[in-house]
Amino acid sequence: MTFATTLLEEVSFYRWMSIDAKPGDIDLFRSAEPQHGAFSRAQAVAAGLSPGQIRRRVASGVFVVCLPNVYRLRGVPETWQQKVMAGTLWSGGWASHRSAGGLRGWDGVPKGFVEVTTTKNLRPVRGVIVHRTKYLPEQDREEWRGIPVTGSARTLLDLGAVLSCDEVELAFEDALRRHDLTMPRARWQLTQEGESGRGGTGCFRQIVEARPPGYRVKRSPLEIKVLRSIRRAGLPEPVYEHPVMTPDGMKRPDFSYPSSLAAIECESYTYHGGRLVWLGDIERYKLLRRLGWTVIQVTEETLDGGDKEALFHADVRAALGLISLGAAELGRTTEEPADGLLDV
Repeated sequence: MTFATTLLEEVSFYRWMSIDAKPGDIDLFRSAEPQHGAFSRAQAVAAGLSPGQIRRRVASGVFVVCLPNVYRLRGVPETWQQKVMAGTLWSGGWASHRSAGGLRGWDGVPKGFVEVTTTKNLRPVRGVIVHRTKYLPEQDREEWRGIPVTGSARTLLDLGAVLSCDEVELAFEDALRRHDLTMPRARWQLTQEGESGRGGTGCFRQIVEARPPGYRVKRSPLEIKVLRSIRRAGLPEPVYEHPVMTPDGMKRPDFSYPSSLAAIECESYTYHGGRLVWLGDIERYKLLRRLGWTVIQVTEETLDGGDKEALFHADVRAALGLISLGAAELGRTTEEPADGLLDV
């Protein structure tokens, strides 16, 4: 249903309920459209409706109460984005934390939360998580499809207070891929608030400082997960997309240890889906193996936190000569091939 159709139906509903549609109603409907159908009592009064007219429209069901002094139109579907918008209208603040990250669609950030940051002292209401701040600088305020939100850098810093650092890093990398964030802006945010003791600062600092000047953005969330797995296992840091000259031109494994001729390839269907991409990956692996490289393939299922991930770490250690290949094979059944060491 389009907003224009909803508007016509509301005017007809007014007539059926013997409610005189005022010019202010039409103005209010139009102002609610970019706000996902939500509007505040103050906006209704500014459109020309009296307190009595507002009460009558609520009583008749024309206005549906979302939050104290915040409404939506009867015919407009209720959505999560609308609930977040209502939260900002009620609080006079900005969608923040998981709401701000979820609205932008960042990896690692769950959707469905209504979370706002405001400078006001408010009584808690059900369904809204409120964070209070004394002041939100202008550079930390943005707008997402009509909804006031905290800026990308501030949002990522705040996320460290409500999500794990692994999840925040996925969101951080995705923000870089989407050009919602730049590394200079992230470093500036850290210098502005890094010593404030704000929740999430430690995680944000860890992520920023792990990305020196010249850092190359990872192409997929799986690459971030693989890198974190390698670090947790205490393995040497691999090189990202190291160029390897082959008879078929330059190839860039996802991660590699060039001195050991070991490559790690991240197999993500989302980023490597499609027959042509799949065939291209197979050919690249063949070329690398003919040049003496060990190619270890990793999927989401590999990083299970259990036996599969331990075997992945053993494969890497074996490729680096840190343990024997026979030791890496311990724990495998005779029917189970070495994960990532398949011939193709």
